[in-house]
Amino acid sequence: MRKRFYILLTTILFLSALVGLPSMPASANRTAPQSAAPAQTTSVSISEEHHHHLVLANDFIQAYEVEVPPRESTLLHRHDQDYIYIVFGDADITNAVEGKPEIKAHLADTTVNFAKGPFAHVARVDGNTIFRNITVQLLQPQGELKTYFPSVTAALAAADKDPDNINIRRMKGATEVAILETSATRALAVNVQPGTTWTADNPQNTFLAIWIDRWRERLHPGKPNAEIFPIQMESWFARSNGTSIRNSMPAPMNILILEFKNEN
Repeated sequence: MRKRFYILLTTILFLSALVGLPSMPASANRTAPQSAAPAQTTSVSISEEHHHHLVLANDFIQAYEVEVPPRESTLLHRHDQDYIYIVFGDADITNAVEGKPEIKAHLADTTVNFAKGPFAHVARVDGNTIFRNITVQLLQPQGELKTYFPSVTAALAAADKDPDNINIRRMKGATEVAILETSATRALAVNVQPGTTWTADNPQNTFLAIWIDRWRERLHPGKPNAEIFPIQMESWFARSNGTSIRNSMPAPMNILILEFKNEN
């Protein structure tokens, strides 16, 4: 019996050598260990983060259209300047700022926020819907922040409920509500009814218009999480004798306008 066992073992070792297999006990784990991908230890600039698509840049801003699919994360990336962002569609995310505890947040459609740079972070999508936003890096010093409303939707709703609010400006067929402002920039929620015009109150300033409704027009039928950016949802208005936007469409138009306060 022992001789038969040695013959069998010799045969197994010989066949293993022929086919290039490693010789190992029958009880050994034949699956080679998989080495984990190394953790990201250094941040990349926002321009190198692949979910961020640069669509507009000048002396005032760098505007990025951003999409992060469900259950995915951005790279650890840096915001070297202050920035303003607006969210499109509801999203549940975790904001992991380098060196700070993670914060979970539900961001409602048209949420507008200001973030003070510099810092690096990872944005992780916890929900089942894609996280879409436009991030506008502000290249000029911003100073003190004042916040009036959390979103474009909330700001325009307040215009109907509180007509005497000092942050609301009305025109024939158009409404403008200040969402937040710094010493250098104002974020304005604007609604323009069909056939009417919004006109800037301070034509000596410059403006960035973000066409809020445009992203819904680009959605793929039955595929709400399909990536659509970049689609150029922004327009820049340089200093002029008069800046205005006319709605020639049959439906009301909602716009986020960033107003940059030029020094005289």
